[in-house]
Amino acid sequence: MGLLTIRKYGDPILRETCQPPNEISDATRLLIDDMAKTMYEYKGVGLAAPQVGVRERVVIVDSNQELICLVNPEILSREGREVASEGCLSVPDVEVDVKRATKIIVEGLDREGKRVKLTLDGLAARAMQHEIDHLNGILIIDYLSFVKRQLVKKQLLKKRPRKSGTPVRGRNAIFFCEIHMRDKSKLKTGRCHQITKWTQRTRNGIVSPTKMCRN
Repeated sequence: MGLLTIRKYGDPILRETCQPPNEISDATRLLIDDMAKTMYEYKGVGLAAPQVGVRERVVIVDSNQELICLVNPEILSREGREVASEGCLSVPDVEVDVKRATKIIVEGLDREGKRVKLTLDGLAARAMQHEIDHLNGILIIDYLSFVKRQLVKKQLLKKRPRKSGTPVRGRNAIFFCEIHMRDKSKLKTGRCHQITKWTQRTRNGIVSPTKMCRN
């Protein structure tokens, strides 16, 4: 397959909890090879399967020492604490100070299905913790305060091209619906009438704003 597409913030798969593959197959090994090619191409230090659209507990890390590939990794112990700035291929142009363990012992399966236990420190330990976060649907922005996280989310969503048919959410959705309510000439049968109903129900607290309207 070669290079894979990096999934960016806003893609639902980045918030899912991944499951271990049923077996270490040729498909798993091909995935690992393609993940490595993709990581090196984009000059990353690590990559997790959900970042390339695969819902499996597979990660790779290379901190300029050697390529580490683990299937279903589990951290057995942590030592030390250190705050350092982290970036992420799935959250472009954002850096977050994250407190992580400086040394970990991690266990998992290698590409041949053999169980291995590794002791990692420094950048390798940090990268492994970062990638395991991805397997659990956790992103670096989750380590920000609530206010900063909301600001970063808005910036990231503005960068994403919105496709036709995607929901209009939040304040934009409410504003969109209110325009149609005030302009009586547009309240015909079909979509506009349905949008008006959704807006009224939302104001009564019955429907979540994320379900309000589409365009």
